[in-house]
Amino acid sequence: APLGGLPAVAHLHPTLVAAEPGDEVALRLTAASDCSDATLDSAVRLLCPDGWSATPAALPLTLPSGEHRDADVLVSVPPGAPAGLYPVRAQLALTGAETPAAWRQVVEDVCLVTVGQCRDADPIHLVAGPADVTLAAGESATLTVTVGTAARAALAVEAHLISPWGTWEWMGPAALGAVLPAAGAVDLRFRVAPPPRVRPGQWWALVRVACAGRDGHQHVGVAVLTAGQGEGQRRGRRGPAVRAQQAHGAVERGVAAVAGRGEAQRHLVAGFGGDQRRV
Repeated sequence: APLGGLPAVAHLHPTLVAAEPGDEVALRLTAASDCSDATLDSAVRLLCPDGWSATPAALPLTLPSGEHRDADVLVSVPPGAPAGLYPVRAQLALTGAETPAAWRQVVEDVCLVTVGQCRDADPIHLVAGPADVTLAAGESATLTVTVGTAARAALAVEAHLISPWGTWEWMGPAALGAVLPAAGAVDLRFRVAPPPRVRPGQWWALVRVACAGRDGHQHVGVAVLTAGQGEGQRRGRRGPAVRAQQAHGAVERGVAAVAGRGEAQRHLVAGFGGDQRRV
């Protein structure tokens, strides 16, 4: 089941497939239950790019405890589809009247379809940021990451802010989500607000961005100065990135704890400072 202990998940196989205009792409949908003591009623719907279609477009599924269900899905590529990257999304939601509210979060999996001479199969890339942050205790600042996509349909994107123990109450939120529009970009904003009691020092932070089963991460330095310290004093200090780089080992351990364990499929994320993984 997805990270966070949700009881059911949907998978699309394969996760990356090549096609030509006018083709039909055969996918396998699997819905699985991780619930140990109840049968789950669920509904899966297929979200396709404009002009595309999926058969079936929606499936009601009953998932007995610990079991799974499979279904074949046929995706039709329109004859005039331009070359590019097209996401097909399968979203699963639990529908039973007895389902607890905490279980009703929609989960999804994505198959990326490349049409024609697609130059880039990566669903996201870094557009701008995040920049190092320097501020005085008692002040607040915004840590912004802008991610973009060349995909020709909308995608769900999620960002996690990872930082050392002792900073969690003033760096956040821990996670946030957004919709990345087709061939567009979106800003993901986190707040950095050390209270006046925080002592001056240097911290690292890491922004992990996940989309369509891939993720990338970028290191950030955060420097906290004495409350009331002036702008001139700030400009005279060395950048927080120096200390952030020294903490690289700790950052990588944080990534391993959050991003998953084991042998992941890796390749460099365009513009990101870390690895991209299928998760």
